[in-house]
Amino acid sequence: MNRLITICAVLLAVQLGLAAWTHLGGPGDAAAPVRGPVLPVDPATVDELRLEDNAGATLVLKKAGEGWMLPGLADFPADSGRVRALVERLASLQRSWPEATTAEAAGRFQVAADRFERRLTLRGGGKDLGRVFLGGSAGLRRVYLRAEGDQDIFAVELAGRDQELDPNSWIDTAVLRLQPDQVARIDLPGFSLIRHEDALVVEGLAANEEMVGASRDSLVERITALAVRGVLKADDPAAASLDDPVLRLAVHPVQGEVREYRFGRVETPPAPSVGGQEPQPAPARFVLRVSGHARLFEVDSWQVEEIRHLNRAALVQAKTAPAAADQPAATAPAQAAPPAGGQ
Repeated sequence: MNRLITICAVLLAVQLGLAAWTHLGGPGDAAAPVRGPVLPVDPATVDELRLEDNAGATLVLKKAGEGWMLPGLADFPADSGRVRALVERLASLQRSWPEATTAEAAGRFQVAADRFERRLTLRGGGKDLGRVFLGGSAGLRRVYLRAEGDQDIFAVELAGRDQELDPNSWIDTAVLRLQPDQVARIDLPGFSLIRHEDALVVEGLAANEEMVGASRDSLVERITALAVRGVLKADDPAAASLDDPVLRLAVHPVQGEVREYRFGRVETPPAPSVGGQEPQPAPARFVLRVSGHARLFEVDSWQVEEIRHLNRAALVQAKTAPAAADQPAATAPAQAAPPAGGQ
């Protein structure tokens, strides 16, 4: 009986040892956590990115000088910093313990050559430099990834927005940005701001009026830092709203051509009713045409409404009378000095 117990204990110890050895990958592997890059590509040689889904939809980003552009949007500027960060992120991925290594797992994690969520190709000089397959979620901001020609599947950090196929999700939203100190004049409905020394002030300010500096700064910042959220073709149906614009303004830079802005409001049909409730009105869309640009822009409604709200009445106030404490004190009449001897 004791011999049987001893044999069973030995067998159990052997099984546990084999399980541990198999899980760790064998002796010696524990000291090798990194075995080179997942995608051996020099970021400086990459001049094109191709992102595809399994249905054939494709997004192309191409390098142009020091920046990047979107051929699908007539070479509109892309968010170059974001594209560079993605290229550098992929090139910096280092090999570690894989999540799986089999063909069955590649299909299950959706990183197989014929079954994937996204296929991302890095190109340079007209040829492919490397390709990865991006699959299902591996956790918060993490996806499964497999490099072409490699059986190892890794879980890596990659933002969902870096897998977007919509060109508008990659545009340079700051394409209209101006430096406030390079603006000489802004013409708005009913009034203008003109540069006076180091600031823009309301033109024709009366003697009893003064600027509300905070409101003026908010207005100038909103116009010079106007962000776009999308790019539309010049003949998009939304262009009809510009025949009766809700807002027009012009920016005169210190140097260069005058920029004329025309904003149009596009009404959208209400969302369908759910559960018998009244349909909710959909938020209005605003489109913008800027002189010198062939395409229309779509902008967030809050930016347009903020510009419209900051009118002359919000920028100017009546001068306040100086407080009594600020007035110079009246001088009391001098008293005659008493005669000598106190008489």
